[in-house]
Amino acid sequence: MNGFGVFHNYSIDNLPEGLTVLIGPNEAGKSTLLAFIRTILFGFPDGRSKELKYPPLNGGRHGGRLILTARGHDYVIERHAGGKLPFVLTLPDGQCGDESDLRSLTGGADDKLFRSVFAFSLTELQILETLTAEGVRDRIFSAGISGAGQSARAAMKELEDRSDTLLRPRRQARISQLLVEINKIDEQLEKAKFSAKSYLDWVRNEEDCKIEIGRFWEKIQESKNRETQLNTLLELWPDWTHLQNIKAELNATESVAEFPADGEERQTHLAQKCRAAEQSIEEFKNTTKRAKHRLEVLESQRLPQSRGRVTLLCLIALLTLSLVSVVLSMSSNNFIPYGSLGVVASMCLTYLLWQRQHVNAQIENERNDNMAVFDQELKNAALKIKGLENDLHRWLEEQQKLYLEAGATDDNSFQNLLSNSKKRTRLRINFNDLEKQIFTRIGRGPSADTLRQLLSGGHIEKWRNEAKVAKSETDNLQNLRDKAIAQHRDAQRTKLELEASADIIRLETIREGFLSELNIATHRRRAIGLARTLIEKTLREFERTRQPRVLAQASKMFSLVTEGRYERLLQRESDNKTVLINKDKESLALETLSRGTAEQLYLCIRLALASEFGRRSEPLPIVMDDVFVNFDPSRARAIGQIVTEFSRTQQVLIFTCHPSTSDMLINLTPETRIVTLGTNTPNS
Repeated sequence: MNGFGVFHNYSIDNLPEGLTVLIGPNEAGKSTLLAFIRTILFGFPDGRSKELKYPPLNGGRHGGRLILTARGHDYVIERHAGGKLPFVLTLPDGQCGDESDLRSLTGGADDKLFRSVFAFSLTELQILETLTAEGVRDRIFSAGISGAGQSARAAMKELEDRSDTLLRPRRQARISQLLVEINKIDEQLEKAKFSAKSYLDWVRNEEDCKIEIGRFWEKIQESKNRETQLNTLLELWPDWTHLQNIKAELNATESVAEFPADGEERQTHLAQKCRAAEQSIEEFKNTTKRAKHRLEVLESQRLPQSRGRVTLLCLIALLTLSLVSVVLSMSSNNFIPYGSLGVVASMCLTYLLWQRQHVNAQIENERNDNMAVFDQELKNAALKIKGLENDLHRWLEEQQKLYLEAGATDDNSFQNLLSNSKKRTRLRINFNDLEKQIFTRIGRGPSADTLRQLLSGGHIEKWRNEAKVAKSETDNLQNLRDKAIAQHRDAQRTKLELEASADIIRLETIREGFLSELNIATHRRRAIGLARTLIEKTLREFERTRQPRVLAQASKMFSLVTEGRYERLLQRESDNKTVLINKDKESLALETLSRGTAEQLYLCIRLALASEFGRRSEPLPIVMDDVFVNFDPSRARAIGQIVTEFSRTQQVLIFTCHPSTSDMLINLTPETRIVTLGTNTPNS
């Protein structure tokens, strides 16, 4: 904004496609921004308008620019009050556009449509509040076509004026003048042609030939249609035969009543589960056998009692030797040799006893540990086998349930039923495909029904013969038509030769000139009348078809806002009044709504109109200036949800001075961009 109201050299960049909230205190310039967007898009108010023009208060040239993103490209619009170039549109290729390019960018919307539907303040939102129900209907319609409607009415007025210049009761109308001149020429021609006595006969001959040619054309067309029908029957016969064969095969195939859709997958899955369980049970049984064998081996490794007795005898012998050595030493009074022998024997005895006990203890402990391990393996294997047997039993039960569900008794009958089901499915698919192909060829209607009946009869040889006859008949009729055309040309030539006598040529030339001009004028007047009729019909159709769609969409949004208290907005056919239907199916006049509720309704109507406009033309941004102030928190949040959902398809700018509104919209849509006004450079 170079200079617009309080703004000077002020810019806001990179506004996203979705929702943007511009927040600022009073007098921060929110309404000025709204007016700026309107002005740059549609021009400054003229001198007769009572609208504020927002002259620059802080310097700068009055005006600024907008950057529009459309069709994947940027378009720059600049407007400044006064000067030689008040409006400049820069296209993506750098060329300068004009107002028609701008109208294309805005989908043909004009200033009134943009103000009433797309960019409005709280005051403008309340405009509909003071209208009667009948006025609301008119406003809904005029808001939807305010631009197109005005131009259409102006065009209708201009077309009517042009039509009047061509044909009026007054004599100066051109068509009236031409009719008078043609009548004069016809009188002169009648006198000139009176001398050509055979002229009328040739005229009648020419007309008769023309009629005969038309009859031949009709007969030729009938013959060609018959030939086409027969050729179509011949072309469709192979597919029709195949279709009947499939139908017969389908009837001959045993019907499978309600075979499970996933029966094959379930059977395969259960069979795999059962096989896996049986294999696991067998493996755990083998593990049990191996563990039992190892326990038996360990049991056989216990020390024999005989070895214990041998060791005991050895120990007794050593003890005896020790005692003898002691006795000998005492009797011989020589203690040292015999005593030493006794001591050595005692030590050997002690060592042997200790060694034997130690080895036996180690062997016994190791054996006991191994036996405990194998015993635990046996227990674990037993538990596993039991669990797997339970699983196997459960899966077998599920398999039986599947058999019962499919109507089978065992796997063989199940597989037979599955095979029949697959076969019938395949046949149905082939049958439907052929039906679709035949339907595509012959379509619907009486002619299609006739072809089906003929195909059911199957008289193939008769069709071939009749097709040949129809072809021959067509050729014969074409020859007769060509002869009639030649006779018509001869009659025309003779008639023209007769007309060339006397003053006929000059008069006919003048008459043809008048007729040509009359045809042009008449065609032009008919075109004008047709154009006016089409415009009227289009406007009526616009009101009949688009308005109910807009009301339905507005009703849906308003029902969400009021939590179902009001179900729909209805235009009564009896008096064309717009009323609300509440949840109790009661009809309420719009004048009975509270101020806040009425504003919520009008906002829903505007959003519905904007959505309909965007669907049929260009989706324009929605700009709202503090329209939430009269809404309670619950309905404000509901409106916020509708607006945030709307912002997914169209750009929405909301101006507000209430942080609560900003916080509520951020909670609904965290990606909302917030722009803080009040400084020379906005904070985002």
